[in-house]
Order: sequence, then structure tokens, then C-alpha cells
Amino acid sequence: MVAIDGVHNDWRHLLLPLAQQDELVMDAVLTVSAFHFHINKLDNNFKKNQKQYSAFGTNTYDTYVPDPYQLLGRTLQGLRQRQELICNNQTTQHSVLISLLLLMTSVLVTGGSDFPVLLRMLESALDAIGGKEGLGTGILAGFIMRELHKIRVYAAPHLGEETGLQMISSQARTDQLFGCLNHCLQLYPEHTPLFSQVASLVYQARDIYLQQVLSDHTSNFFDLDPIPTNPESVARVQRFIEALEQFPETSPVAHMLVWTTFVAASDAQLEEHKVYFENVLRRHHARSGFGNLLKGIEALKRMWGRKPGERWTTLLPQTKVLVA
Repeated sequence: MVAIDGVHNDWRHLLLPLAQQDELVMDAVLTVSAFHFHINKLDNNFKKNQKQYSAFGTNTYDTYVPDPYQLLGRTLQGLRQRQELICNNQTTQHSVLISLLLLMTSVLVTGGSDFPVLLRMLESALDAIGGKEGLGTGILAGFIMRELHKIRVYAAPHLGEETGLQMISSQARTDQLFGCLNHCLQLYPEHTPLFSQVASLVYQARDIYLQQVLSDHTSNFFDLDPIPTNPESVARVQRFIEALEQFPETSPVAHMLVWTTFVAASDAQLEEHKVYFENVLRRHHARSGFGNLLKGIEALKRMWGRKPGERWTTLLPQTKVLVA
């Protein structure tokens, strides 16, 4: 989730100490972790490596993985209990917003469809405290806003063409994706040259989305006819691929390009481009184990098989998965 991992990873050095002091944040952290174990079937492997005990006919282990759905229920209950306190206490405000950000992360981990609801909850919680100004200043407030800015951009195309166009057509809003990267580059200046490459790919993905959403593909083609190839679209996707290939797989910011890759992949028409993007997303999945990547690949295949005259930008909200 962080642009560049390391000792300054805010998800680690800010949130984990906070979780030790705050039960709600701890429940949210455990929810994300348990879901990651669960969807990757790591809990079985985890148990195999633990000492096993047998008592009264029951096998137990010295460590266990909690049920992620029980943890999720407990986290949601904790959020409801703190609703009434959010207007008066900044500690509670931060706790609620951090917990919602963590639950949004769990949606990426599982590939779940709840991200629109969680985004509305985040926006409502922020509005309840007076917006960015009410959040205050400081390291934690800065972290919350950087992450929320990213989520807004990532989610917009999945909420409908109107929402996507409103967000993506604004360069100022799209540039909010760079807040996390800029923050990390202050701590890791040796990676500064990567910024222009990341920005180029973001702007290319932005252009690919806008070209599609503003196009008029209405036609009289029969439903069984193949989608006619658009040479300009093919060229844009090819340029994106060539730029993406400049990033080695071991680049510290490679994971930041998941969203841009998915957007560009949605516009793929050539079979070789489709295969390329599927392989890239599978590599990301092999690294992170996030379920949204596999569901994203299935969503791409459905969009690639769309009817002539359909824009893939209208189909994105129907995929019910946020790939970022």
C-alpha cells in the first residue's frame, strides 16, 4: 500500500503502534491479516508449521488464525459504537478513519465488492468532523488524507462514467495519486528519478480512460460481430506497454502501477497485448497475494469480450472489483 517500503512505511510504523493502544484499530488490522491468510490458504500451511497438541480427542495448535468474518463483524460493531463520539474527540476521529482505511485494504485483499460502501463511510466520517480542516495536522492526519486521495482516484472509474470523468479529467485530482510517492521520495531521495516514469504512466492511463469515455462507439454492428480494431487505441496501449517495460520487476515502486496497468489493459484489443497484461497482473498477484488481481483478470476478459458499440468504461462498475 505504501509507495516505497522500508523503515518509514507508515502502514507499519504508524498503524501498528496505534493498534496496540486502540482495540478498534487492532481489530481492523487483524481483519486484513486474517483475510490475507484465508484467501491464500496460508492458514493451513501456518498450522502445519506449528506444534500440534491432542487433548480430549481434539487437535489444537500453539497458534491459530482467527476467522476473518468474525473479526470483520467485530470491527464494524466497534465502528458503530464510536459513531456518536466522532465529532468530539480527535483520537476517536483518527481511529475511525484509520479503521475504515484498513477495511478498504481488506477489500483489495479479498477482491470484494464493498468498496463503494466503505468509500461512502470514509467520506461521511470525514464530513462529520469538518473535512480536512477538522482532521487537524500532524503525521497521522497527513497519512489519512494521502491514502484517501489515492482511493478517491482509484475508485472513481468503478463508480460510473460520470464519476470517473469528473475525477480523471481533472489533472489536479489525478495528481493526488502522487502524494504518497512524493512523501516517500522525501525519505528516499535516491529514487527521485522514478517519479517522472510513474507520472508518465499515470498520465497515459488517464488519457486511455478519457479517450474511451468520451468516444461514441454507437454502431449498427450485429452483436456477434467482432469489435473493430481502433489503430489509435492500439498505438496508445503499445506506448503504455513500452513505458511499463522500462520498470524492472524489482523496482521499489512497481506495485504502484497496478491501477494504471489495469486501466490500460481494459483498452487492449490485440491478443498479444491481452496476454501481456494478464501476465503482468499475475506477477503482481504472485508478489502480494491480493485477490482483487485475479478477479480483475476475470473482469478484463469479460470487458474484452464486450459487444461492438459498448465502451469498457461503462462496464467497469459492473465488475464489482477495485484493482489498485
